[in-house]
Amino acid sequence: MRTLGLFPLCFTLLVGCGGGADSTPSTANDSGVPKPGADDSGLFGDTGGPPASTDSGIASSDTGGSVPGCTPTSASDDLDDDGIDSNCDGADGKVGFDVYVSPMGLDTNEGSPSAPKATIAAALMKARVTGGAVVLSSGDYELTALEASGKWRIVGGYDKSFVGKPVRSRTGLTVPATGLLISGTAVDGTLAHLQIMGASPSSADEPTAYAIRAKVERIRLDDVTVRPGDGHDGKDGTPGEPGIAGLGGNEQYSKTGWTCDGTAAADNQKGAGPGQASSDGKASGSVIERKPGQDGSAGIAAADGADASKSPKLVDDLLAWNKGTGGGSNGTPGFGGAGGAATKWGLGWGGSYGYMDGHGGWGGCPGKGGHAATSGGSSVAVLLISGELTLTRSSIEAGFGGIGGAGGAGGKGGTGGVAGTPIDQVGVTCSSASDAPTDTNCGRWAGAGGAGGAGGRGGGGAGGWSVGIVKVGTATSTIDTATTFKLGAAGSGGLGKSGGYAPSGEKRTELSL
Repeated sequence: MRTLGLFPLCFTLLVGCGGGADSTPSTANDSGVPKPGADDSGLFGDTGGPPASTDSGIASSDTGGSVPGCTPTSASDDLDDDGIDSNCDGADGKVGFDVYVSPMGLDTNEGSPSAPKATIAAALMKARVTGGAVVLSSGDYELTALEASGKWRIVGGYDKSFVGKPVRSRTGLTVPATGLLISGTAVDGTLAHLQIMGASPSSADEPTAYAIRAKVERIRLDDVTVRPGDGHDGKDGTPGEPGIAGLGGNEQYSKTGWTCDGTAAADNQKGAGPGQASSDGKASGSVIERKPGQDGSAGIAAADGADASKSPKLVDDLLAWNKGTGGGSNGTPGFGGAGGAATKWGLGWGGSYGYMDGHGGWGGCPGKGGHAATSGGSSVAVLLISGELTLTRSSIEAGFGGIGGAGGAGGKGGTGGVAGTPIDQVGVTCSSASDAPTDTNCGRWAGAGGAGGAGGRGGGGAGGWSVGIVKVGTATSTIDTATTFKLGAAGSGGLGKSGGYAPSGEKRTELSL
């Protein structure tokens, strides 16, 4: 066997073993409905590596095994694709040098084929001393982080006898949605004959799914399936608050210092009195003609927010997408309504009552802007934060990108205030506008205030990506021709600016940041 030394290292592994949850990527979104672009023909089929077999000892298709008639020796027995126990010590590899692991083992065991350890953490600690590889039998192993400095090797795919051809579908590493974080000083690691299966995120707050995140000098994946979960859909923006309604013509003088959410009312928002022109230039009825005052115009709506960008960036060793912006809250208030004409005797005679005679309603306050949506999460098989990645005979499979959230609708502008009710010269309220032509003591009706401008819609969230390998900075990858890529559908962007949609995600076998 080729000696595989381990540099002195300090590592912290957060690991466990035992049956993991089914982490096969879903072809449905969070509501269970198949996502656009779903491939029913088997998007995640395992086409790499030797064929799978049942785990009942050595598979019938295996040609390896102990060499007949040989006796145990200290000779080298490299871990290879044949799985032959060429030195007759009871397993492929070198017993006492390599460390063997099984979900049925115990960490207090010595790590031999007949007394295997239970966790990868415990096996790596012993392999640090012996200088050998960690050898995994069939089963699922839960693994969160692998911080092991120096040179190391983890080889799976063996059945419970640790003899015979390794088959990668036998051994699975079940990792969280944030992926298996591989790090340490001067890491030169190898993972072989394994399936690494990532979970899908459970929240839109951390929507992107990973299978591996690596900060290393060198990492090699040989005959490995890498499969993250699907990205989570983005979160819709919340709507903006509606504007405050304008004051009615009869109450405008009973309130002083009235504001739109803390902002003093604009001059054009104030309703005009009898016989006066409104602030937006619409004439009221004249004293002689007694024409009704016109309604005020609505305010101008605020601008929509910007949609999210689809280009990712690295933040705290995770991918992030630039967010959109919230909708504007700078719409204008509605214009005040024009006042109604005074009675034909004029305001001078009826001055004691004139202050109530046909005042226009005040314009409504503008609505608040809607909030921006979040982008859909992506599905990333390998995020190479630093170092060199070598892929041989492997299958890199990314899931579906999440759908971007819709920007929140802008708040409606506040309704305009109703016109003041006309009162005749002797203090009797006119019953309707039709009274004016026959009741010469009754002023004409004034105009209502215009509605405030609506707030802008919040920006939409971008669609999530489906990516095999993301390389950051100077990170590099070397990929052989036997390695395959399978990518899910990218997510579509959410409703956003000007009634359009934010950018959709993309499908990439490799992406450099």
